[in-house]
Amino acid sequence: MTRNLDTFIPPLRPFRNGSRSTPGNSELYELPDGSVVVRKHYSSRYARQSNKPSKWSVLDPRTETERDRGRLGYSRYLRRLAGVTQVVSPDLSSPMLHNRSSHSHKVALLAREIAENVIRKAMDTSGGEVTAVIESVGGLDITACETAGLAHDLGHPPFGHIGEEVLDKLLGTHLNARPDAALADGFEGNAQSFRIVTVLDRDKIDRLHGLDLTNVTLAAILKYPYTRQPDSRKFSSYLSEAENLKRVREAMATGLEPGQQSLEASIMDLADDIAYAIHDLQDFLTSGVMNPMKVRSSLQEAYASVDEARPDFAESAAPLNPFVMKARDLEKTYNGYFSSEHYLEAINLALDLLQDLSPGDDSLDRLAFSGALNERIGRVFDAIRVSRKTPWPNGPMIFLDSPQWHELQALKVITRSFLVNTAGVGMVQRSQGKVMESLFTGFVEWLKDAPRLETLPAGLRDALRDNEVEIPASGALSPAHYRAIADHICSFSDAEATIHAQWLMGAQTPKLTVGATL
Repeated sequence: MTRNLDTFIPPLRPFRNGSRSTPGNSELYELPDGSVVVRKHYSSRYARQSNKPSKWSVLDPRTETERDRGRLGYSRYLRRLAGVTQVVSPDLSSPMLHNRSSHSHKVALLAREIAENVIRKAMDTSGGEVTAVIESVGGLDITACETAGLAHDLGHPPFGHIGEEVLDKLLGTHLNARPDAALADGFEGNAQSFRIVTVLDRDKIDRLHGLDLTNVTLAAILKYPYTRQPDSRKFSSYLSEAENLKRVREAMATGLEPGQQSLEASIMDLADDIAYAIHDLQDFLTSGVMNPMKVRSSLQEAYASVDEARPDFAESAAPLNPFVMKARDLEKTYNGYFSSEHYLEAINLALDLLQDLSPGDDSLDRLAFSGALNERIGRVFDAIRVSRKTPWPNGPMIFLDSPQWHELQALKVITRSFLVNTAGVGMVQRSQGKVMESLFTGFVEWLKDAPRLETLPAGLRDALRDNEVEIPASGALSPAHYRAIADHICSFSDAEATIHAQWLMGAQTPKLTVGATL
């Protein structure tokens, strides 16, 4: 018997837009959490991977995406992020400065606040264009934005970006040696995140579709909604999850161009940028691990390297300055939106921001700096725009005005160039890369020795099962074996990766108690 999905739609009330004479003129309806949806798109947006119809129950009055948030909130992969590097410290005695968990929770909070801000704009008397954009794509779900913020870094391996680079290289090295076993998409953290929520992570033993999230939440996680492309290192789905990607995109494609983010994904992406450029920077500078004098010197050099009246960073007198190099990259990538004038203004604003911050431990300086950054966040929120006219081809429909967008780009350079790309951090990352190589190679050699299945770590056995492969009797590994090893490694924290690498190399022997498992 076929069931009518409309019978499972929760009670909806017409969305009241102040720019319309009567609420009935809008196609939007309001969900209990404040999200809005075009009623005829409800079923496709809130359907789940299992294809089970969405059910609304008086015993569980949460919206479908609030259920998604609950599933993700208890995920072991999310808990793991507390032990995974976001940024390492130049102080070698304490290498982890910032973890993925703290960053992800910031992104989730910001994403929710941005989504609520956009819906308030639609409620305003001047919100006709905002309402029209939301209607054109089928709605805007607040909690999906928040959940995507929590989920967006789930796929990052131990040690952050250096772990990602090493895994991608290792997969390519092993698999390209066998033309018949080529795994074209290697490793990418965003794609691994999508794989985790659709395949690997289960909150119930009988659940065969990962966390079985709704289409709208899955679409919100897709920052780069395509498989690996020849001209782009970033992508959000491996070929193995291409059918899931296609299904989600077809369910959400109303009003979207191919490869264009959903509204929820663009909000998560913007929240990620704000968190990295402002909130994370605030942590780094106020902790004292970054020297503001060096940052100011570089900003001053960049500002002085161009003609203030007619700035052109392609003609800069300091071509190797990190702010100048970023300007050139932005001009190439965002041709038509990048403005040398706005970028020069952003450099000047960054100088103003840092002018009173000293390298010492002056708590008043740091409080003033934090207050100034908080003020910047308010300006950024005021600059959020919603329009069908995107800032660059196939770009987001929710974006920042040009001056504030350039300001974020300049602030992001500070963390990347004066904390991430430093000699001290380079030594830490070199060591972390060696750990990842030893870990991956150790598991490859172990599987090639054709061990008994019961002697393998439980997590690796699970990964082999998820990839539908068994231990090879011949010692020859297939692409699925390598993917299983990568999946297993991505369940480790930094500390777990380090100790497992030592065990596999024989540098240390695990101590087991009766009944213990690895």
